[in-house]
Amino acid sequence: MASKDEAFMKLLGDVGLVPMTGQFWEYNLPKKMLGLTNEIFEMHASSNTSALADNEALKLYTDICQTILGENKTCPEKQWVAEGAQWAVSRERILQHPKELYQKAVDLGEGYEDKFRGLVLEALWPTVWGAESWTPTDVELSDVSFSAYRHAFAGGSHCALPGGSRAEVESCEDKMAYCEMRSRSIGQSSSTQFAERRQFYQVSAKPWRMQAELRPLLFGASTWTSLPKTVSGEPESFLPRLVESGDGYLMLPEDGQQQGIVWEITEARPKLICAFRPQSMAEVLQSLAEEGAECESDVYGQSLGLQAFEDEVAALLGKPAALFFATGSLANVTALKVHGARRAILHPTSHLAHHDCLTEAATQRLGAAASASQMLPQELSEPAFVGNFSKPLHPSDFEDFRWAAKDCLVMELPQRMNGGATPSWESIVSICQEAKKQGASRHMDGARLWEVQAFYTGRSLAELAGQFDSVYVSFYKGLGAMNGAMLAGSPGFVAEARLWRQRLGGTLRSFSPHWLHCRLQLRSVLPSQPCPGFLLFFPERLARLQHLVAMLSAQQHCLADVVRFDPPKPEACLVHVYLALGGGSLEALQEAHEEAASTSGWLLWDRLRGPGHSRKGEVYFEWSLGPHNAAIPDHEVLAAWQALAAVLRQRSTQDTKE
Repeated sequence: MASKDEAFMKLLGDVGLVPMTGQFWEYNLPKKMLGLTNEIFEMHASSNTSALADNEALKLYTDICQTILGENKTCPEKQWVAEGAQWAVSRERILQHPKELYQKAVDLGEGYEDKFRGLVLEALWPTVWGAESWTPTDVELSDVSFSAYRHAFAGGSHCALPGGSRAEVESCEDKMAYCEMRSRSIGQSSSTQFAERRQFYQVSAKPWRMQAELRPLLFGASTWTSLPKTVSGEPESFLPRLVESGDGYLMLPEDGQQQGIVWEITEARPKLICAFRPQSMAEVLQSLAEEGAECESDVYGQSLGLQAFEDEVAALLGKPAALFFATGSLANVTALKVHGARRAILHPTSHLAHHDCLTEAATQRLGAAASASQMLPQELSEPAFVGNFSKPLHPSDFEDFRWAAKDCLVMELPQRMNGGATPSWESIVSICQEAKKQGASRHMDGARLWEVQAFYTGRSLAELAGQFDSVYVSFYKGLGAMNGAMLAGSPGFVAEARLWRQRLGGTLRSFSPHWLHCRLQLRSVLPSQPCPGFLLFFPERLARLQHLVAMLSAQQHCLADVVRFDPPKPEACLVHVYLALGGGSLEALQEAHEEAASTSGWLLWDRLRGPGHSRKGEVYFEWSLGPHNAAIPDHEVLAAWQALAAVLRQRSTQDTKE
């Protein structure tokens, strides 16, 4: 019997064109169903409606298609797309066209989102290679099984998963089910549409067959979820057959049972607009097992793998040495111990003074001093607070400042309690030079250094850290690791920090698997080509957050009296969002939020953090942007805020009438 590889090679030799993926979409030009191209174009089109944007997307798509094919071929009205343009193609098919055709495609440029041209080519390859009428049913691998599906969103585009993350839903069936539930929830899906637009194929030794069946999901975005069980209680893999209800929608049978399967119907939960996709413990452990396959567990912080990781981070920060800590709080305190500080010089919003939330404006400085006395080493005198509570640190703040022996300047970049506002590069250099001149040690609280580097255009992490004697960075802030921190400095500094880590009870029996997860998350943003001191994705995240804040701030007609941002233009990948209480209570605002989330499907915050340094009658929450929420489309973010504003206005009107 021939192996799968042999069967595949024979097929390739016979037909010269075989997909290397099991996922397919059908683009339909007359119906303006162009997959991701529609959604990308809506973000950039001059038109203010989806329908007009689809028209513009179709025109641009057709222009690019026709430019590549030339005058002798017409852009096909229907095109099957193999996800990722993953094809095995014969030399003969490629050489059907001269090199100039391929060069013409390259010269077009990437287009919107650096991918528009690529999406056109993704659908066009079968046509280019002489298989204009190719469909997934042409695949006849007798001993190679894989799945394929097709879907097209009823509104004129394909159905995209929230955030665009394909990893969140494991299988083709799940993706289909999500799309069906999403369409059904807005009244755009009927059994007829399902038969036309959602077909599930199973390729096996048998002929192709279509199953008009759909499996509900254990997924928060669906209108309901289900738990399949057999009558005996044993789980069973099963695709339920849906029945058509009186109003034309697809539903489960009313008795909730089907072929021995008991379906437990539950309501969906709104999703939180959070920076990182929530992961199960099983997912985290699986990723750690793969990452640590060849790493030994450390013992009291000693292992080749951990030491190599410490050296890696030290080099990234431009320091000779670094030491891993379980928490950033301990790393900061250790730095003060090693520097022999007798007084810490802090901005009033310093994280060393405020463990979490800001206090009432009238007691800000008193609260900071009282809090700092509990959090800082006992041998330190009362900290010196320098600067304006609501502004980043500035050289002018030190004009009348009296330095003392063994001062330690602690500068937080960015200033979290100021919504990520941060001193300018010139301010950092000037303040650090003055501190050095006065004989003070300089320590950077860089918990969110990764998230603010993009603000300092062209400045490497090493340049930023180079102004300080020591620097601490966090791995869960901005990177999404489970926990962990690194303290970097000179070899002598790190050697003494190792002693203080032990004295303060911070040297665990093992730092595994925490350091391993930190390494995994950090390496996910390191460029593949050497680019010392720079990380991937953070510049795009900052630009994305600035765009979202500008978009929401421009909604004067519905959001002006509801929300404002501090700073108005984000300087890091986080911003403080201030909400007007409008004479109501904190509890009433939270109730309105939950009511709005039941409509939009999105929770805007997990908790409100207090008044901050705000105008009277406001509370704030912290909005951090990460890979998960950065991918949520503009219209969904806007809809979530508009839903909140609508609920607040409705409640305000009711209160006025009463």
